[in-house]
Amino acid sequence: MGTWGSDSLYSGLAHAASPQPVSVKDQRRIDKRWLRWKPYALMMVRREVALREPSVKVERLMTVQQQTHASRCYQCLRSDIPWRTVVNRGLDDPRRTEDTFDREFRNAVALRTINLERSKRSRRRKPKPDNTPPAIIRSDRMSVL
Repeated sequence: MGTWGSDSLYSGLAHAASPQPVSVKDQRRIDKRWLRWKPYALMMVRREVALREPSVKVERLMTVQQQTHASRCYQCLRSDIPWRTVVNRGLDDPRRTEDTFDREFRNAVALRTINLERSKRSRRRKPKPDNTPPAIIRSDRMSVL
């Protein structure tokens, strides 16, 4: 969990300045996935506001959290990380610090590279032999008179 001074609450502002073009399907996925993280982000924001700055609006910080979530999703999608990996590894979790996200993101990119290499190796198969019938070998024992 981040503290008020950390960049976890405000990390989405820099990325949200220029929205990344994504497909409608991806945007729906991101919006639907935000619904999963929203209660956790709300608890974190309320805890931070109660402990540090009660004058800061919860809605504004929730917007920042949502922008952080969206920017991380955009970054993963731009890097061709499969959506299943984003979901399974929780790469879009807005509660994580930037350092933790960067580490997990690098691991996911490395895993994607390994999987791509593995799939390329599996495609390299031995060429199939041609379907010509085998040559007939005659031996002295099999010769017919």
